Amino acid sequence: MTEERECAPVILLTFLLGGVVGAGLALLLAPLSGAETRKRIRNVAEEVKEKAEGAIEEIRDRVKETLS
Repeated sequence: MTEERECAPVILLTFLLGGVVGAGLALLLAPLSGAETRKRIRNVAEEVKEKAEGAIEEIRDRVKETLS
């Protein structure tokens, strides 16, 4: 059970990284103008940042619970 808890943050971060890479490639390979592509990249980056911050906060809470 503890091994599963230790792996959960790694799996979550790997999943997020894969999503970021996939989204970035999709945006760069899409047939859009440079301005539209930059706008999409900025929007996706903001979304990923928000999701990552939420995931980090959740991981912090789990670590605090585990250490308590």
